[in-house]
Amino acid sequence: TKELPLPKVLDLRVQFWINIFTKYSVDEWVIHDSDNPEIVYSVINFKGTGLSRKARLLRVKNEKQRIAKILKRIGTGKLKPRSMSEEEKRIYLLLGADKSLRRARSASARVRVQQGMRETFMHGIIRSGFYVDHFKKIFRDYDVPEDLVYLPHVESSFNPYAISRSGAKGMWQFTYSTGKRFLKINRSIDERFDPFLSAEAAARYLSECYDELESWPLAITAYNHGIAGVRRAAVAARSEDIGRIVTKYRSRRFGFTSRNFYTEFIAACHVAKNSNRYFPGIRIEKPAVFRVFTLTKSVDFNKLTGFFNMEPDELKRYNPAFLKNIYNGSADVPAGYKLRLPVSCGIGEKVFVSAPDTTQKDGNTFGIEKFASLLAETVFRFVSENLQKQAQPEEKAKALDLAYKNSHKDSAMSGLYVAESTIDSAKTALYVKFLSDTALQLNRQLKEGLEIHNGYLTVYPEETLGHYAEWLNVPTWKLRLKNNLRYGQTIKTGQKIKMDFSRVSRSEFERRRLGYHTNLLKNFLCSYTIRDSVLYRIKRGDTLWSIVNNKFGISAWLVFAFNPDKNLTKIKPGDILKIPVLQKKLSDSI
Repeated sequence: TKELPLPKVLDLRVQFWINIFTKYSVDEWVIHDSDNPEIVYSVINFKGTGLSRKARLLRVKNEKQRIAKILKRIGTGKLKPRSMSEEEKRIYLLLGADKSLRRARSASARVRVQQGMRETFMHGIIRSGFYVDHFKKIFRDYDVPEDLVYLPHVESSFNPYAISRSGAKGMWQFTYSTGKRFLKINRSIDERFDPFLSAEAAARYLSECYDELESWPLAITAYNHGIAGVRRAAVAARSEDIGRIVTKYRSRRFGFTSRNFYTEFIAACHVAKNSNRYFPGIRIEKPAVFRVFTLTKSVDFNKLTGFFNMEPDELKRYNPAFLKNIYNGSADVPAGYKLRLPVSCGIGEKVFVSAPDTTQKDGNTFGIEKFASLLAETVFRFVSENLQKQAQPEEKAKALDLAYKNSHKDSAMSGLYVAESTIDSAKTALYVKFLSDTALQLNRQLKEGLEIHNGYLTVYPEETLGHYAEWLNVPTWKLRLKNNLRYGQTIKTGQKIKMDFSRVSRSEFERRRLGYHTNLLKNFLCSYTIRDSVLYRIKRGDTLWSIVNNKFGISAWLVFAFNPDKNLTKIKPGDILKIPVLQKKLSDSI
C-alpha cells in the first residue's frame, strides 16, 4: 500500500521471511547470511531424530562453524574454483555476482541461524481470528493503517502470555517502561497481558512514532528499535527511505532483529492475508463476542466464576490481565474493573456488575448520545438511591403518582415546587421527577453541545484548554498553535476549538470528557437541592458571564442544562432564560 511501501531492494528479504513462516518447519534450522538473508547455506532437519534441544543447538553450532570455515578458506584466495570441493563450490556460488575474496571473508562473520516457524505461524493465524476484528476497529479509530493489526505475528504469534528474554510481555510485547505509559501494571493486574487493552496502547504508541518520524515504515521499525534509535539511523544513512537504512546503516545497536523488523512484518502481513494459500483448509477461530461491565465492588475471582457459571479458564481468556494473586484468591478483582464477559453468559440482575460500559469502543465513534445517556443514568441512579433511603414503598407509590400528575402541567420544570408542609416522601418523589426531567434536558443539550464536527468542538462550560490538552495527551502549546491562540489567551464557552487526535482517539477523548462532566454532575447533586426555577429576561448589557456570576451566583453549566433549546453564546435583550434556584443541602437531606 502507499502507507506501507516496499522498496524493491527489500524484496528478497521479505521472501526469506515468507519462507520461514510457511516453508520451514519448527524442526528445520536455516543457516544463512545475516546481511543477505536470502543466501541460505544449509538447512538442518531434526524431524524424527529424537534429539534434545541441547543436542540440536550443539549440532547447529557445529554447522555454523563449518560454513564459516569454508568461507574463510575461500576468502584467503588460496582456493581456486577448480580445486574446490563440491561443497566449497556450492557455497562459493551462493555469494552471487560479487564473489570477491573480501566478500567471502566478511561473510564468514555473518553466518546466522533461524529456526523455521511454519507450525508456530499457523497456530498464530488460528488464534488471531479471536482478536483481529476488534484490533481493526481500534486501529481505525486511531488512524493507524489497518494492516498493522498483524504485528503480533512478528512479536508473539498472537500469544497473550508471551514473555521475551528482555522482559517484554503480552501479545504486543510491551516492556515495563513503555507499558507503564499506556497501561495499568501493578501486583494484581498487568494490562500488557490483555490483548484488547494493549492493542489500544500499541495503536497509541505507533501513532506517536508516526507523528515523530512521519513515515509508517520508520514508525513500525521504531516499535522495535525506539524513536530515537530510528532517528539516529535515518540521520546516519542520510535518508528516510527504509530500504536504504536497512541495507546501508550499520550499528551494534541496530542488530538483525531491528534491521529486519519491517520486512518481517510485511512478510507476516502477506501470509496472514493469504492464509488459505499457504495453509489450505486452516480453520481460524471465530471473533470474540463480548460485553464489557464495570464491577461495582471488589470481588473474589472464584466467586465471579461461580456467579456467572463460567469455567476459570474461560473468564481468564476474556480477562487475561489478572495476575496470580487474583487467581489464587489472595487479592480481589478491584471495584471499577471493566470485566469482559461473553454474550453467552447470562447477566440478569447480577449485583456485582453495573450496566454495560458505554464508554467501550464498539467499532464506531463513542457517540454523543451514549455520552449524554450515561450522564442521565448517573442522575437516575443517584436519585433512586436517595429515594429508597427516605420513603417507604407505599409512600413512594403515592408520591410518584402525584409527581406524574404534576408533570402534566404547562412546564415540567417550573411546576414542581413542593411546599414545606408536603410529606417527605412526596417531596423526594417530586425531586426525583424533577431531576429525571433535568437529566433528559442534559441529554438533549449534550447531543448538540458536545458533538465534534470535522475535528472541531464547541467549548462547554467548566472546560479549559488545559482540560483538552490533558484528555488528548498533548502539550497545551500544541493546541494553542493549532488554534492561533496567544500564550495566556483564554477560551470562551461556545468557542470552536480544533482538536489534535494524534495521540488519543476521538472516542477515548470523549470518554475522558464524559468522566469530567459526570463528576461535575455528581458533585452538584451531592451538594445542592433545586428548590425552584425562575424566568429571567435578558437586559441590555447582560452577558452570560454577568448573569451567572453577578446576578445569580450559579454555574454556567447549570444554565446550559436548563436551557437546551437556546444558543447561550448569542443571547440578546428580550431573550428569556430559565434559571434554577438552588439551596445548599444539609448533611441529612437528599
